[in-house]
Order: sequence, then structure tokens, then C-alpha cells
Amino acid sequence: KIALFSKSLVGDLAIFDLETRSFTNLIEDKAITGLKWSPDSQRLAFTILENNENQLYKADLVGNQSKKIDLKTSIDRLAWTEDSNFLTLAIPAEGGQDKFIRFDIRSGEQINYVYTATDPIRVSRLIVNSDEASIIFQSNDRLYTLILQTEN
Repeated sequence: KIALFSKSLVGDLAIFDLETRSFTNLIEDKAITGLKWSPDSQRLAFTILENNENQLYKADLVGNQSKKIDLKTSIDRLAWTEDSNFLTLAIPAEGGQDKFIRFDIRSGEQINYVYTATDPIRVSRLIVNSDEASIIFQSNDRLYTLILQTEN
């Protein structure tokens, strides 16, 4: 399957199935700012510009359903886990420091990760290691590795 979208002010998000050679529209007339396929190719995470902020959405391609996730982030600030059931993402927090969370795509449950940093962290190019115990990301023109620890 191939996901197609227009990065103009307003566009559509459509899926083209290579086997059946058919299009399915998921979203129409929205400002889609980016997307990421899940590793199993059954889900999409994508962002839509709403009120000058990137609003996160998910799409389940089995039922061709999309749903708004109550989180604001850009697509380069999130990563799928290998099993395609979780997103690890950075979202803006108070004080200019980013907050890391793990989001369960199936249940909507969020787990907050904690860390201590000497410099303000503004994440881009987030990657989850295959063991899901750490992440790698870029911030302030530097590359960081962070061991993930949940809040108590």
C-alpha cells in the first residue's frame, strides 16, 4: 500500500492498494503536515495543522478508520515500536523542555517518561531502539541517547 497526500494548504490523504489497484480516501480537505507508517504497514500516524499546531491522528488501515489523538507534535518527533502497537513521542511541555510519552494505539493509554537534562531539549528525528529501552534523537544540533524510565 502507498499513502498519498498533498502538502498544500488543504489536501486529502488517500491509500493506494497495490494488490487491488484501488484508492481509499481517509481524510479530505485537511492540511496534512506529515505521516509515518507503522512497521507492520497496517497503521498510519499523521499530523494535521489545526489552529497553527500539528494535531496527531492515527489511521487503522484494516477498517480504513482514522481517529484524532489528543496530542500535539510533529511527525519527526514520534516513532513506532516494532510491534506497531505503541508510539513513543516528544511533545512540548512547560518551560521549553520536551516531554516524552509512550502512547498505546489500541487503548489510548499514555505513559510518561522522566529524564533530567542540563540543556533544554527540543526533539527532532526520534528513533526507538529495537529493545524499546532507549531512544535516539537530535536536539540543538547534537545527537542524544536516552534510557527510558517511567514516572513512579
